[in-house]
Amino acid sequence: MDKFYRKTKTNSNTTGSQQKKAAGQSPARRLPGSAAGRQNTAKKQDDTPRPQSSPRPNGSNPSANNRRASLQNNGTSRFNTTTQRKGLSQAARKGMTIVLLLFLELSFMAVALSFYITSPIDSASIEQIDVVVEDGMQTASIAQLLKDCGLIRSAQSFKFFTKVSGKEASLRSGQYKMSKSMAMGELADLLVAGSNKAQIEIQILEGWDMSRISKHLGETCEFSAEEFLEEANGNFTYYQKKYRFLFGVPAAREDKLEGYLFGDTYKVFVDATPRQVIEKMLDRFDEIFLDNYFERALQLGYTIDEIVTIASIVEREGILDSELKSIASVFYNRLGSEDYPKLQSCATIQYIYKEYRFSFTNKELEIDNPYNTYIYPGLPPGPISNFRKTALEAALYPDTTGYYFFLSKNDGTESSVFAETYAQHQKNIREFLD
Repeated sequence: MDKFYRKTKTNSNTTGSQQKKAAGQSPARRLPGSAAGRQNTAKKQDDTPRPQSSPRPNGSNPSANNRRASLQNNGTSRFNTTTQRKGLSQAARKGMTIVLLLFLELSFMAVALSFYITSPIDSASIEQIDVVVEDGMQTASIAQLLKDCGLIRSAQSFKFFTKVSGKEASLRSGQYKMSKSMAMGELADLLVAGSNKAQIEIQILEGWDMSRISKHLGETCEFSAEEFLEEANGNFTYYQKKYRFLFGVPAAREDKLEGYLFGDTYKVFVDATPRQVIEKMLDRFDEIFLDNYFERALQLGYTIDEIVTIASIVEREGILDSELKSIASVFYNRLGSEDYPKLQSCATIQYIYKEYRFSFTNKELEIDNPYNTYIYPGLPPGPISNFRKTALEAALYPDTTGYYFFLSKNDGTESSVFAETYAQHQKNIREFLD
């Protein structure tokens, strides 16, 4: 039955096909890309059984939800970052504004302070102030000098000003007329240009006493000889406190600075005062009288004033530098002698009479005066003149000799002849003076 049924069914299908052919219809060919093909394919796919899955709540897709959440989070993060950046930018701008304002305020204050410091002390002042810048003074010392004179407000500011302006190395020594009406820049320019005040040269010769010195200064400077002596003797305590080599000078001495006004050529203002000139000469003596000379005087057993006295006598008695130490030995030998305790120096007689000749009468030699070394033994009360440096060195470091006598040969050579005995000295007198 089954076989018969299936065969019959097959035949039936065949018959139908044949009927369709007979009717002039051919079976349609369905290409895969055709609409019918797609429908059939879809139908076949729909006919394919699919595994069952649990229903999604509200029809949502987890992957899409995650992407949407991620996008939302990223957007929020970018918004927060942008907000933070805007906040930081505003804070930074505010901070920079404060710093800028502070900088401008400090700059303004610095400019104002700089203007104040460098401006004149008194723009209305007409007072002229004498300022002396010594050779070798450093910028710091010059600045302090100007500060002490009341010309600037700050020594450090002047030093800084000259450094940054390139003028520090060009400041010149000299004597200046300055005013409180001058600004710091004007003062610096003046010091670079050099002294603006008329100067003169004064020459103080070696071997001059205060009588000669005062007379010469009275003829050269605007003060008189009397004013010079009044300053030197009347204000001696001022100089004694300032210069240690004057400590041992007796206050009762008539010309207290005798021997200490060193012979040299000095530049001074035309209107220089006696004190300014005296200090120049004492400063020069201080340069010449070295520190070790104090110790050497103690070794010899003499005071500084006594050494200066010996140096002044050696100066007045000797001409040639090469003989000064031998001349000094004569006086040291007499100072320690019982046979010849008197120095018998003609130079001390000249000092008494203020007459500078080489010979005196016996009556003139008998004058009763403590400076008369023909009648008074030992050293005179004080120096009789200033002296050259070699005379000072001769007094400190005399030759070791047996000489007690000497005299000038008077033969045009300016040299002396020395003797150890009186008999030999008499022979020299007959040979060179008779």
